[in-house]
Parts: sequence; structure tokens; C-alpha cells
Amino acid sequence: PMVEDITAQILLDTISWTVLEPCGIGTGVNDGIQVADELRVFPNPARDRIQVTGVSSMDELILCDAQGVVLRRWAPPFQQVVDLPAVPDGLYLLRATSDAGVRSTKVVVQR
Repeated sequence: PMVEDITAQILLDTISWTVLEPCGIGTGVNDGIQVADELRVFPNPARDRIQVTGVSSMDELILCDAQGVVLRRWAPPFQQVVDLPAVPDGLYLLRATSDAGVRSTKVVVQR
């Protein structure tokens, strides 16, 4: 069956599409992410410090602001608790990097 989007007929300047299999089921295999390997931060929102897990095999830990400006860098051995002195309230990105790839998570600082 073919299903056509009627939104473009009602709202001008919208994108129209055609769905050929509205109930199609994918058959691909996804290994998924191993929970032990995820970069996790808590508490979130944070105040003065965060506890970080998932960085044991990483080479660098980076804290960036919403514009991508690097605020802090940490090198191994990583502490389980990371202090956030002089970091104003806001949304940040914590990235852990290695030769194998990059892991990242959002961090909210709210004092």
C-alpha cells in the first residue's frame, strides 16, 4: 500500500513525502552499546563536582561549554569525582576520547 502525506495540501511551504511501507519492519542486527562502556555522570544537574564512570580506557576527558569552547582537560589517571570550580550554571558537554573513539554526555551545572 502507498500512503501519501496530505500536510502539504493543508499547510503551504511544507515538505511532502510518500511512505511505501508504513508498517515495514527492519531486519538489521544491532549489537547495541555496552552499559559498562558508557560515559556516565551523576548527579546531573551538578553543583560543585560530578562523579564520572566509563573513562577507565580513555586518554583524555574534556569539558566544553555550549559553544564548544574547552573549559577543562583531564589526563589519566582520572579521578572518580571531578571538581567543577568556577563553572557557571549552564549546559556543558563532557567528552572522553581515545584511539578507539569518543564518548560524550551532557552535564548541567545548577548551583
